[in-house]
Amino acid sequence: VGQLCVDLYALARSSLDKFCLLQFLLARSNAQGVILEVLRCAIDEQESLPVLSRMFELLCAVEAQRKEAQSPTPVQRGAPRPRAGSARAASVIFQHGAGEAANASYRAGWAYGDSF
Repeated sequence: VGQLCVDLYALARSSLDKFCLLQFLLARSNAQGVILEVLRCAIDEQESLPVLSRMFELLCAVEAQRKEAQSPTPVQRGAPRPRAGSARAASVIFQHGAGEAANASYRAGWAYGDSF
């Protein structure tokens, strides 16, 4: 079975929608250089501040989710288990993935009527 290898730099150069491109790239583990290039190009092309703001908010949200997912939960550290039904129990049980954070940020932008 063959493997498809996508040239992320070529994809980044050909994409018109930088926000959707950024969502796509943030879902890949090997795209840090391309992500930085997309952000650099957006600044060089003097994208509007609302567009840049949404791009950086998305980046921050996804990175925060990744950091949270990598940190040990209170149960893993040997802390007492939260009481069932408490807000703390809900926060331990309910965890978002990086893709969900990206999608939530994306949907929130469309709710404000931003376009790219």
